[in-house]
Amino acid sequence: MAETTEPIEVRSFVGLCGYYRRFIRGFAQIALPLFKLTEKKQKFDWNQDCETAFSGLKTALTTAPVLSYPMSSGQDFILDTDASDFATGSVLSQIQDGNEKPIAYFSKTMSKQERRYCITRKELLAVVQSVKHFHHYLYGTRFLIRTDHAALKWLMSFKHPEGQTARWLEILGTYTFEISHRPGRFHGNADGLSRRPCSDDCQHCTRTETGDIDRDGPMEFKTHKWKRKENRST
Repeated sequence: MAETTEPIEVRSFVGLCGYYRRFIRGFAQIALPLFKLTEKKQKFDWNQDCETAFSGLKTALTTAPVLSYPMSSGQDFILDTDASDFATGSVLSQIQDGNEKPIAYFSKTMSKQERRYCITRKELLAVVQSVKHFHHYLYGTRFLIRTDHAALKWLMSFKHPEGQTARWLEILGTYTFEISHRPGRFHGNADGLSRRPCSDDCQHCTRTETGDIDRDGPMEFKTHKWKRKENRST
């Protein structure tokens, strides 16, 4: 993840970090210089304090106790996906010892053609790319996909898809998952990655060219079950 250059990028990055603030000791103090950059009428001045905070939070996101390993004793995987105007992003997580722990991050810059997609198509692209990227974790298991785009739930149950949508749904049909909608204010982890695609040399998530929320608030989840197609011999 490269140095941020705009207030909106700082806000997205802080949102991503804030999602896991309970695992980052001294989060509020570390992130203070970045919080100040997002204040109204605040002149954007990326100084050494900001760079130190940015580097410290990046390290926290990619090391224990934030980043974890998949555990056989943990619950099913959770895949949070999101799309911005120019990139897709996702976080693969698992509930371990009662806490949601990220396992891996993914982000990918859209091609020029993909940037012309409608928002629903971009969000479905994020799901397909993320599921394929984490295939080795997800294939043959049950998992939950969470999105802040409610229309995906309708699209997944579309009876007569055509063209590219049909091909994407065919890919997803080989997996077993539920899809759940949650409001964008609770979706800061995936949102931050879709707005900050990673640099080419990032060791913790993938980028390819042609990478402070309240977790204690009420959350409403609606799910759509999607079962993997079984191969049947005739």
